Amino acid sequence: MRELPILNELADERFSKDPSFAYRAAHDHPGQGIFRMPNGDGLIVTAYRTLSDLMTNPALGAQNRRRRRAGAGAEGAMARMDSYSPFFMNEPAHTPVAIAAYRPMSPARNRPLIETIAAIAERAVDDMLARDDVVDLRSDYALVIARDFWVQFLGLPTEAAPLIEACSAPIAPMLQFETSADEVDAANRAGQSLREFLDEYYAGIKDSSGKTFMHLFASGLADSKLPDVPRDPAATAAAMTFDGVDSV
Repeated sequence: MRELPILNELADERFSKDPSFAYRAAHDHPGQGIFRMPNGDGLIVTAYRTLSDLMTNPALGAQNRRRRRAGAGAEGAMARMDSYSPFFMNEPAHTPVAIAAYRPMSPARNRPLIETIAAIAERAVDDMLARDDVVDLRSDYALVIARDFWVQFLGLPTEAAPLIEACSAPIAPMLQFETSADEVDAANRAGQSLREFLDEYYAGIKDSSGKTFMHLFASGLADSKLPDVPRDPAATAAAMTFDGVDSV
């Protein structure tokens, strides 16, 4: 990897305004169309053939977890949560877990999902209009919709919304290429709090209607014969939560 050319154009201040010059430089460069990031971490691939070869390589089938499993994060909550997220799984576990985890968002459920989101959005607008102050569309509207929808999607009580939001924010930086020790520590503490809350809440559910994430996920994996497929809905919900909330 150290012998790969570096695409220095990505560090140019012009890139954020018009990245076309960097794309031209990458395509004009002789070679296989694969570069290192300017900071030396991560790869940029511009050639279709190279990208296709990489996508079919089993070693690259999931996000690399070495950073979370080394140093400050080796025994932390985030390292353990990775094992339950479809995003970080290779086959054969990835497909059945992803299908079960996203089953509540299947096309057959589009209408109730849209109705739920619309109702949350209307409440958010009403709350903003009721304020006699400046509002922020990201934090007061987009984030509220994502947070409150995810709370309902997981079948949680409305009072869980502040905890979900507070835990998601420090976990999101873990998707960056570089993370500081302080960021790892904050993410681990947030991940632990989120997991403990979901474990306790799901353990106390008595409703057998089968409509919560817990019931749908568990039923989706009930017939799986794969020995390595995780079947813990609370851990999977915790692993997916920060992405569902912080995507805005």
